[in-house]
Amino acid sequence: MTEHTAEGFSPEDLRTYRSKGYVVIRGVLGKEEVEAIREECNCLWDRDDIFTDGNLRVERRPAVAGGTVRDRLDPVVDLSPLLNRLAADERILSMARDAIGGNVRLFKDKLIFKRPGTMGYGAHQEFGYWEDLGYPGDSFVNIQVCIEDSGADSGPVEFIPGVHDRRLPGPPEEPRDVDESLFDPDQWELAVAKAGDIVAFHALAPHRSGPNVSDQRRATLFLTYIDARYEGAYEALYDYRLGAMRSAVGRKQRSFFR
Repeated sequence: MTEHTAEGFSPEDLRTYRSKGYVVIRGVLGKEEVEAIREECNCLWDRDDIFTDGNLRVERRPAVAGGTVRDRLDPVVDLSPLLNRLAADERILSMARDAIGGNVRLFKDKLIFKRPGTMGYGAHQEFGYWEDLGYPGDSFVNIQVCIEDSGADSGPVEFIPGVHDRRLPGPPEEPRDVDESLFDPDQWELAVAKAGDIVAFHALAPHRSGPNVSDQRRATLFLTYIDARYEGAYEALYDYRLGAMRSAVGRKQRSFFR
């Protein structure tokens, strides 16, 4: 884990990314930048026109105390000029280009608030949720922009290092996920990070997160980029997700973009 001093990955960053499937890069965003993004998150959270029943971009998560809580906006950059500019920031794009080895374009974006008491996610590979689209696994990189500290008790992302070269089998009840029994519990590595840090990880890197048992929110912007050769991939992804939802409920659903 290195301090960020230049655009793109340092040679050490790139070696770590290629060998482990993820890398934490310190201090990419400055204090004032982080504060502005955090305030934007607060404004989005307070928008009653977004958090309405039936809005497909809103996801709820189980809560530690029971029930569910609202937790995610997916997609989000079309709602916020600030987050849209961040997705096009050269510091982030240069990392994505280094990871993929060529020009990139945005493929997916989501804002996870993870307020205190919110449960995390089981083991999975991001690629598993869009592999049916037919794009190669190596054509993606995920960039986690830490808007707030991601400490050990706030449910940081955890990785199994070095197995991002293949699609891993999932449990019978959810084949898109990863069977955690494949790994020793001690193999998981916490990607503990501070606000302003970046966690870059391969689309085939198995990862999970625990519940936020701290008293602080752990807001994170996830930006997924794809090799720029695949034009129209962003629209293809959300059309695919919308089609899956329509099939699941057997009726027409509204768009994500409304």
